[in-house]
Amino acid sequence: MSGNQQSGYPLKRPLSIGDWVIIFILTSIPVVGFVLIVYWSFSDDVNINKKNFSKAILLLMVIFFVLIIALTFLYGQYFSNIDINNPRLI
Repeated sequence: MSGNQQSGYPLKRPLSIGDWVIIFILTSIPVVGFVLIVYWSFSDDVNINKKNFSKAILLLMVIFFVLIIALTFLYGQYFSNIDINNPRLI
């Protein structure tokens, strides 16, 4: 192989099981995990598999955040209309 073909190899090689275990451990740490996911998603010097995984996790975080906000608003409206002085509704 020429030098040009090998230069991008570390960024495209498959990740080992050990790499995945480390990724899962790091991303499970609350603040550190979020920072790493954002960094891995938008950095150009990260393995393509790690980058795609991070983009997928980030997309799921956004979807769940929007879903939680929507459900909180809907159920908040529902519970704000309940009369707590009416014993039949409790």
